[in-house]
Amino acid sequence: MQINRTVSKSKEVVYNVEDGDVMQFRAVIDEQHVLQVVYSKEEMTRAHSRVLEKLVAKAKQRDGIKSYNVMYGYQLREVEGELLITPVPVTA
Repeated sequence: MQINRTVSKSKEVVYNVEDGDVMQFRAVIDEQHVLQVVYSKEEMTRAHSRVLEKLVAKAKQRDGIKSYNVMYGYQLREVEGELLITPVPVTA
């Protein structure tokens, strides 16, 4: 899995964790320097937990985050240049 760092149009630092071309989960640094990790499922896999540890270490070193928070069942979307954290739509 690969960790990519980008800066959004609204100047927020975003981390994307990808496996090949498939997005696994995303994270954004908020105004209080907390890394908000957005995970679409209800429970994190062991492989994703290991990558999360690497992501937190990278964000601490590169961006000086204070802590992190994992939000289960949410997605990070960019709408009109703004980053939004929204619940994952429930499919019947």
